[in-house]
Amino acid sequence: MLDAGWTIPFSGSGSGGLYDSSNVFDTTQDPKQYSLLSANNVGIGSEPWGYPYCWAVIQDPGGNRQYILMRDNSASDNADNQWYFGYSPGGRFGEGQVAGTDWDQDTPAAAPDQINVFGTPTGWTQLFEPGGTFSVAHIVADDTPSPEGEYGVFLVNIISLNNPYSAIILDDVRNAPVGHTHPLTVLARWLDNGIFVTGNEYFYTIRDFGGPSEAWVTTRYAFARYAATTYMPTRSGINRDGKERGTKAIVGFSNSLGYMGISRWFIWKGTTSGYPTTANSGKDVFLDSVVIKDLLDGTEPPMAV
Repeated sequence: MLDAGWTIPFSGSGSGGLYDSSNVFDTTQDPKQYSLLSANNVGIGSEPWGYPYCWAVIQDPGGNRQYILMRDNSASDNADNQWYFGYSPGGRFGEGQVAGTDWDQDTPAAAPDQINVFGTPTGWTQLFEPGGTFSVAHIVADDTPSPEGEYGVFLVNIISLNNPYSAIILDDVRNAPVGHTHPLTVLARWLDNGIFVTGNEYFYTIRDFGGPSEAWVTTRYAFARYAATTYMPTRSGINRDGKERGTKAIVGFSNSLGYMGISRWFIWKGTTSGYPTTANSGKDVFLDSVVIKDLLDGTEPPMAV
């Protein structure tokens, strides 16, 4: 993400570590489970990522939105999966706060408009595969904004048998109504109930951002109501070119306040098709009920993250 222009304006490396109004971490280090981490408190820009209470505020390249990740307080490999994910839609972490007083190496900066997306700053929740268990994380991040001015991220943690385990997704929806103040949905979720199953997407957005009816609400990723619990096409097929066809997911408010946009990442596939690992020359990845569309354009390599 940093290579794509995202920045870390505030961070702390956790217990016994350092804090700064910048990135304290050595981002060239490979992520490791807690017991294999290098020493903490070695210098700004050289800290390891993964000590108890470590945290970082992440800001999109436009300086508009900010997010925060924080590890839990346990010095244990089995706690490597316990995290907090928060959101400041106005990019306001650290506003009105003093370094060393309001935030430090193990106390994260806060924001007046802070939203707890997953867990809380003092109540962490299982987000990733437990420490010591093999998994692979796939991540892509925008370096240029959508036409609506938002930046998207897609991260999914894959465990054995190609099963998705967890995800952090910022869906910068497209074709939003003119003047829409928040054409973005936010998700951070462990797949305990299947986030890629229709009806269980767990995406949230801000309705009427900056207006009198502002509220943090769930969104629905829908195509059309086929039955009481189904929101996707019931058929799809393979065209003459050998590619399976799907339908872009339409995003709307779950409280029936209307259309929000078209998903950046999700394409519904037919419920009767099989489960290929990839299709469309490897550019469409099938996970549960959806196709995940990546940032590859067929000629350029994926962005380094």
